[in-house]
Amino acid sequence: MSNDSKEPVGVSVEERSDNLANERVGMSIEGGGASLPFGLHSPREHAPVHEQMTVAALILSDYKLDSSVTFITLRDNPTKRPDINDFVRGVIWNDDPECELFNNESGNNLSYGWGADWVKKYALGYLLGKTNQPELIRRSHFGDLQWLHAMASTLGEEPTDTKQKVLRWMETMYKLAIGTINGGTPLQETWMTQWFNDPNNYTTVGELLTHRHKGLADIQHRALGSCFHVIQDSYAVGHTRREPLNLGDRVPGAGIKYKPGVADRWGPILNFHTYVGQGHDHGTFDHSEDGSVETLDIGNLAAWNSLVGCRDGLDACIELANHWHRKTAWDEVSVWLDTVVFKLSDKATRADNTVT
Repeated sequence: MSNDSKEPVGVSVEERSDNLANERVGMSIEGGGASLPFGLHSPREHAPVHEQMTVAALILSDYKLDSSVTFITLRDNPTKRPDINDFVRGVIWNDDPECELFNNESGNNLSYGWGADWVKKYALGYLLGKTNQPELIRRSHFGDLQWLHAMASTLGEEPTDTKQKVLRWMETMYKLAIGTINGGTPLQETWMTQWFNDPNNYTTVGELLTHRHKGLADIQHRALGSCFHVIQDSYAVGHTRREPLNLGDRVPGAGIKYKPGVADRWGPILNFHTYVGQGHDHGTFDHSEDGSVETLDIGNLAAWNSLVGCRDGLDACIELANHWHRKTAWDEVSVWLDTVVFKLSDKATRADNTVT
């Protein structure tokens, strides 16, 4: 399979540079803190939506994490709860599969760096279209690994193909999370070797999630966090188009905006989007500039109702956390993921690069 997403016809490097300054990453992560030129945005400028949703799922699930914990408390006291940090590292991994947002040091598994190398790889990969096997950051955002974000790898990709890749990743990560497989499993013994092959940085499933960073890592927690990321992104408007279930609760004439206190609810997937060629609205629906996320009462489900895509994504993460906590067999979890979370509509179409 080709590693290249289809570029929009007639778009020059200069035009792509202008577009990049307006684009955002993920259903957003906070990331590092680099100050960058040319209008490029450091991930640290983004709201920690993925991180806060992940901690909320752990609080509201049978795991029953202390409700006083938030991503902010973890970030500001990174050595206090290293066991919880790795759930966060896992949900960030899909956006940062080369671990460039973090310092490579022992004793602190949530030590943020400046993120400049992450932005360089992200920006140059997009602007120049440079592709080779080790470039996981570029490939996960613009290339053949976009399924890590519940997105298609290319324009026109069949929805069944995208879903198959999503479910295979979910299977491997979930089995890793419950201990059915272990982090020492060589990648060459798994299906993933066709996608991940960089012996200089990893040779095992566990090393793939750590990039051989020095700090101790709870691989099972990271694996569950990565599963959370895919689920959360699958409800983001810039990633998929789903059948709306409560159109009557929208504010008339206001687009995808719901009445106060009412959560948006979504059904089967109509379309997996692909990132290349999308406009800046992708970031709008990822809530990348929503400052309220940091102060949100994350343990209150109703507090998430005002953020489009978040309530359904959080509900699904809570259910997955419950399965993980009980060590439910993959055969049962896979049915739920197949028929509920990633269910395809009978009207599903091939991938496009629209936003809504």
